[in-house]
Amino acid sequence: MNIDEYKENVINIDEDIYLYKSYLFLIDGLYNVKDKSLVCKNILNSIREFMYDRLNNNIRFATYYVNPENLVLIVRYIKDKIEIDFSKKLSSIQGENYSITLFSDCNYNSIFDCYIGLKQIQEHTYIRTIHNFRKLVDINNYLNESKKDYLQFSNYILKLSQYYIEKEELLYKKYVHKISDSLTLKNIYNNINKNSLNEFLDISIGFKFDFNYDFPMFTNALLKHSSTIFSKIPKTVNDSLIDEIIKYIKLNYMNEIGVSTIASLYNITPNYLSKIFHEKSGLKFIDYITTIRIKESKKLLIFSSLSIKDISEKVGYHSYRHFSKQFLKIEGVTPSEFIKSNQK
Repeated sequence: MNIDEYKENVINIDEDIYLYKSYLFLIDGLYNVKDKSLVCKNILNSIREFMYDRLNNNIRFATYYVNPENLVLIVRYIKDKIEIDFSKKLSSIQGENYSITLFSDCNYNSIFDCYIGLKQIQEHTYIRTIHNFRKLVDINNYLNESKKDYLQFSNYILKLSQYYIEKEELLYKKYVHKISDSLTLKNIYNNINKNSLNEFLDISIGFKFDFNYDFPMFTNALLKHSSTIFSKIPKTVNDSLIDEIIKYIKLNYMNEIGVSTIASLYNITPNYLSKIFHEKSGLKFIDYITTIRIKESKKLLIFSSLSIKDISEKVGYHSYRHFSKQFLKIEGVTPSEFIKSNQK
């Protein structure tokens, strides 16, 4: 048997024996948690320990975070073997201030198809707002034309919760009105699992409603809840987030970083980041980065033999002229004048 025949046989054996399945652990309410990174680490370790206990010749797995709210688990099974029951484990890793919903898809014959399935899961995670919140959600139950209105309703609920967290009051109200103005969504409201909806809204925006509310009462209560949008989120959460971002800036000020770049890293909007950063530091976001860059440039101007142009590039400025302008604005002197004033 030559090498090509051998490879072909290996591939055929692999496809014949193994099945692949993706799981997505989605964490809601992390903004309520002060030490977000520690919580994410503990959840990851807990899932890994759970899987290691089941590790054998029949099962292999890999885990990774897509972002702080999305933990992926890829499992390889041998066909005809019993799959893993996550129900008890999912209950044990729920938090007081956050909730975890587990999404799964069908089995696939190849790892490539499994990743395609994972993308499909990620595109439909908003269904948790009305179905099996904090439990296992089989995404395939909603991938048909008859469920499109349910998907729209759940997507609107997720949108308004995101805008509430980001303190975008007008956009929050816009999505409440989108729901209240739709006769179709009124019918959906009358048929959905209100327990899942209530739990999601409670953990995400601190909103609870009576299950006896009719549709107008529900949407009116959501609208009134906008009055809490600037008081509901604990200040300590914003403080913790800004502390993390300040550390990131101090480590990366020399790179091309801006409010949009950093906002995407922390899964928040640039407008929200700018607002809470100014509230916490007293400076505009761009002014803070400029201050850090000029501070670091002063050290290099005094203690290094680099040219002013090289120093400007080293602290994140591609334009020497722009660097000099910012330096003069903050220090009141040009970089050259600063060097002369500090020469012995």
